[in-house]
Amino acid sequence: ISNRPVFLAQADQAEWLLGEIAKFDVPPALVIIDTLARNFGGNENSTQDMGAFVDSVTTISREIGATVLIIHHCGYDDSHARGAYALYAGIDAEYQVIRDGHSVQIINKKMKEAEEGKIIYLNAKVVELKNEITGEVINDGEGKPITSIVLHSGGSERTALQNAFLEKHKALKGTRANKYKERFPKMLE
Repeated sequence: ISNRPVFLAQADQAEWLLGEIAKFDVPPALVIIDTLARNFGGNENSTQDMGAFVDSVTTISREIGATVLIIHHCGYDDSHARGAYALYAGIDAEYQVIRDGHSVQIINKKMKEAEEGKIIYLNAKVVELKNEITGEVINDGEGKPITSIVLHSGGSERTALQNAFLEKHKALKGTRANKYKERFPKMLE
């Protein structure tokens, strides 16, 4: 985990990052750039700057044999990524993540050399972190449990839509939700 941004639109910054990775005992299989905006160092709308960024990412991936995941923001209308088209043209795959309450949809928007995949539906569940050895819940030092979110398969679009509906209508959760599903199945379709 880096504690500083790396401006990957600048070749010397990409070289610095490769030098830092070379110090690892085992090279990473995945490099996450979170977010592009924080680790860019140029003008996102400039084709030249975005092309330099894509070149740096490609070099990093090729040199260490890792996948590079770029977290980026949507444009003003959520139909495409922000910035120059050179990013879209230079990447192998693009996924849009949409969150609705505790449901998440991952939509494949581009696959360079394969057929686009189906939408992936996931549900978020808050879990308490536990000590791997003792099994005890880890707390923050003040007795409050430390939590994280785990995403698990939502099964289908229908399940995701039902979960989103029930998230918006919290009064229907639990046994009331099950009765509601039995009594009004068409409402949840």
